[in-house]
Amino acid sequence: MGAKKAELTVYERFASIADAYPSEVAYSNADVSLSYAELAALAATARAQILAIGPSAPGFVAILTADRVNALVAMLGVAGSGHAYVLLDVNDPDKRLGHILNEVRPFAIMADQALMSRGESLAAIGAGIIDLDSLKPGDEPETAGPALSPDSLVYVSYTSGSTGQPKGVCQTHRNLCFYVDAYISAMEIGARDPISWLFAHGASASNMDIYGALFTGARLCAFEVKDESFAAMARWIDEQGIVLLHTVPTVVRELCGAIGERKVFDSVRVVDLAGEMLFASDVTRMRPHFRADCRILNRLAATEASFISSLEVTSAHEKIEGPLPVGKPPKGVEIGIVRQDGSVADVGESGNIAIASPHICTGYLNRADLDAQAFADVDGRPVWRRYRSADLGFIDEAGNLNFIGRSGSRIKLRGQAVDLAEVEAALYECAGVTGAVVLPRGGSGQEVQEILAYVTGGADGEHQVGDIRKTLATLLPTYMLPGGYVFLDAFPYTATSKVDRNALAALNLDEVRFRPGYVPPEDEIEERVAAIFSEVLNQPSVGRLDDFFLLGGDSLSLVNLQILATENFGWQFSELHEDATVKGVAAWLRQHATDGEIHTPILLPIRTEGSSPPLFVVHGRRGQAHVGPHFIELLGEDQPLYALQARGLDGKQKPHETLEAMAAEYVRAIKTVQPEGPYFLGGFCAGCYVALEMIRLLHRMGEKFYRPLLIDPPFLNRTQQSDDQCYEEHLLEQMARRAVVGDWNIDIHDTSAVKAAIDVGRAIERALRVYDPNPLPVTSMIIATRERWFVDGNVQHVFGKQAEVFMVDGGHGEMLSPDNQEFAGILKNCLARVRQIDREYRAKMQANRTNRGTVEQRAHLRNRV
Repeated sequence: MGAKKAELTVYERFASIADAYPSEVAYSNADVSLSYAELAALAATARAQILAIGPSAPGFVAILTADRVNALVAMLGVAGSGHAYVLLDVNDPDKRLGHILNEVRPFAIMADQALMSRGESLAAIGAGIIDLDSLKPGDEPETAGPALSPDSLVYVSYTSGSTGQPKGVCQTHRNLCFYVDAYISAMEIGARDPISWLFAHGASASNMDIYGALFTGARLCAFEVKDESFAAMARWIDEQGIVLLHTVPTVVRELCGAIGERKVFDSVRVVDLAGEMLFASDVTRMRPHFRADCRILNRLAATEASFISSLEVTSAHEKIEGPLPVGKPPKGVEIGIVRQDGSVADVGESGNIAIASPHICTGYLNRADLDAQAFADVDGRPVWRRYRSADLGFIDEAGNLNFIGRSGSRIKLRGQAVDLAEVEAALYECAGVTGAVVLPRGGSGQEVQEILAYVTGGADGEHQVGDIRKTLATLLPTYMLPGGYVFLDAFPYTATSKVDRNALAALNLDEVRFRPGYVPPEDEIEERVAAIFSEVLNQPSVGRLDDFFLLGGDSLSLVNLQILATENFGWQFSELHEDATVKGVAAWLRQHATDGEIHTPILLPIRTEGSSPPLFVVHGRRGQAHVGPHFIELLGEDQPLYALQARGLDGKQKPHETLEAMAAEYVRAIKTVQPEGPYFLGGFCAGCYVALEMIRLLHRMGEKFYRPLLIDPPFLNRTQQSDDQCYEEHLLEQMARRAVVGDWNIDIHDTSAVKAAIDVGRAIERALRVYDPNPLPVTSMIIATRERWFVDGNVQHVFGKQAEVFMVDGGHGEMLSPDNQEFAGILKNCLARVRQIDREYRAKMQANRTNRGTVEQRAHLRNRV
């Protein structure tokens, strides 16, 4: 045909290729091979039958088939009829299919012969039924149908909806052809190229395979991942000579794990990966199994926009920690990041991924409410529309889009924000792990108590779990460690070749924790450690090989463990990393009892006398206990004061990696001074957020606390990145300047002390970037400078609606200046309020004790009578 591609419909594009390559193979699987001429003849027959019963106005045809050939024939037939097709998943329950059919109201259903009765029972009254297995090519009469143009609707694809009901994504011929052409160009598909078709025909990802082949004269090679072994898949790739392998990262991980180390797929020219996060470790594992010039692409797509961006992974990318970027968009597509309020995010700042193009889907079928939320016109650019997806990401300095998960992948785990994708990424760093899925225990939800790791590639789960946990402990904070491990030979898969998470969640998990057989403690120290484990975790019998976390330990029970260990042994430890077994903890205690190493204390007593409730103040973002004489003077002589400083300033201990880890150790420290509440906590600068986490932990322990005193907390920017060299130079300059006036307790000529201070500062900066606040229902007293705390909405987001903010003039460095009388007055009033609440609380406690004594006396007298 002489018309431009952009003005052709899907059916016309296919027909032109069928005319050009009639004898070439269009489709093949293990049992069937179909030429372009044969496929075109069947599609023409299907088109004629649709037009014979179809209305003159555009309508919908539902396709219910388990057969890939029938799916191809039906899709092409409907696409050429002027109507739009809706692919039904035969594995869906009737209730879901009924919802879809009720929404689209098809005038016809095309079904396999074996599914005819099901199709008839689901179809609306009056809908025609077409038996796909009975189609026989012949001289079909031409019947007029609806007018067909590139802007006609070609299909409606149903995806999961946040409301619990599926939503139909509408797409036109023009838009589908645009994305397929972008795919053909990116993958360099040519005539006769064997390309893979691994996704189910109902998955939107299949469009790239199906039409990428049928628009070029390539050979579409089908393989059923969910029904065959990965060894069989490896043989199929070689036998078919697959040139383009399009799938999800999990499948390639499993494939590479199932073949020998020397196995190389010589035919594969391009590996296209989409649908899941891809990591550098994945590519490193894949490279030896593909030829040296094989291109590996990481791509992002959505049902609403079938080709968002792609990145060809190079050796430079393989050094990246975390998920690899998904690259840049094709011509005709633009991407950006938007914040929660809809404003455009800066470079490096995370938010929702927004895609703009003239080829965004036309919207959701009959869902104007969802359209208004997800789609918008682009000002000044006719026909351009913007789609705001639920995918989260950021754009880096190189202009590459980085996909960091979906909104639903973040959960609250025992009060802590956890992205399950981050835990999965860490599991792939563990030796022997070829597949990893992390799910919340007991299903999804906003607040869960445990996460489970489902793992493939482990030969012996009972022995491997210790090694995995040891590696994870070096990559993740304690609270993010899975509470159990389930080792599988292979994952179950959905029809779209993705891991079936629902099937995993439905497994019997009665025996998910691998616990070794009981081995008694070998000496007195192990016996005492085992007794502490038993007391903290309420386990009647604990052996020397039992792991604290695999017995059910979490961040809260870790604090109790630390307190009891300090009481029993006089030694402090903050985290369990290398070995959390009784044997490992006992070995740590023996070592430190032997070498006599003394660490710089976390808690510094500044003033221990006074009748007011003790104030525990957390350090700022540099880690030092920054309590100057002026601040002590402002507190008054009746105010006990303790300062908390960061671990690692002595250079002997590793700094904490998260604010939550800091909070756990600091709570343990303050309990050595004040075993019971109410507690009065405060914080300078970044320490305000640590104080909040301490309150959260105390709250979970059932302790009481007064309103925290938070002094000039910084505005949180979790995506800000700092250059190490610039940061070091800035910190050195700051140390020297403050050391001159005695405001920094460090010898700037002591290189080891300076290095330790820099390491601590960097650790705190990193912890701030990943910190995700979750307000508690507590009234915080915030004294803030106007130049720093300028967003009222941020106050509520971080500290809750009950926060009281007192603004003072001047900058952050002037807050504690002796000349700042405004700050002095506000501080005095805040302290007075806490002291008044403390007096009322103690009076109430005394009254309760008196009343309780009176009642006991009366009961005693009654007993005597």
